[in-house]
Amino acid sequence: MNCTRHLALIGGGISGLSCATALQHAGLRVSVFDKTESTAAKYPEHSAQTAHLDSIYGASHWTRAALHEWRATLRPPYVIDTNRDTQLLDSYAGTPHVLIHGSARLGGTDHRFRLYALDGSGYRAIAPTVADTELPLLFKPMGAPLPQPSYVASDADQVDYITELMGGFAVPSFVKVRRRGRRYLLLGVRLDRDTERMILSDLVHDAAVGPAGWALIPEANDKERRLCQRIGIEIVEADALALLAGAATS
Repeated sequence: MNCTRHLALIGGGISGLSCATALQHAGLRVSVFDKTESTAAKYPEHSAQTAHLDSIYGASHWTRAALHEWRATLRPPYVIDTNRDTQLLDSYAGTPHVLIHGSARLGGTDHRFRLYALDGSGYRAIAPTVADTELPLLFKPMGAPLPQPSYVASDADQVDYITELMGGFAVPSFVKVRRRGRRYLLLGVRLDRDTERMILSDLVHDAAVGPAGWALIPEANDKERRLCQRIGIEIVEADALALLAGAATS
């Protein structure tokens, strides 16, 4: 008889979710239990969070780096951007696309995302069933100030988002189809924190095999090396500037 072991994990904090993620990637079924009604309920709500993040990412003027300009010339059909600023949106300002905002603790839905479509009149909120999957997909799991402020930032947000990401509710079904067999290029991303490692592991699920992609990480540490080895990402000991220099001479 073929029996898949199902484990119960007590405690829905970041450490508990990190353990659950590792067990899931080892092929085990995991259920997370916590004494509160939801893991997010353990943490207080900070009403000033959105206003504070808007002042940083929305009201502030961010100088565009050369990497943003290079990416704007390519306009890849599928981009995951874990920054909360609007640089990616600015790069696609004149190009119709579908924008996916990661969201936490949404009421009245199992989803942990908001969808928008950019057309000639600006962004409009859309349902997953009407998303034009032929357009470029811009996925901002940590949110952004535009078109409507939405962020995954606090401990409560991240616990809720990672829990639903593990359950498959934080990624639209059409993105799950688009990402099959894809290879990724990680630029300007350090993987020092548990939250970043857990989110990356789930977002690149179903990637190509051998390799799943490449990560430009100068002087990668042991945690980064272990994660990349586990998910099939090859580390390149260089930074984005080296990539741009190579692109300029090719």
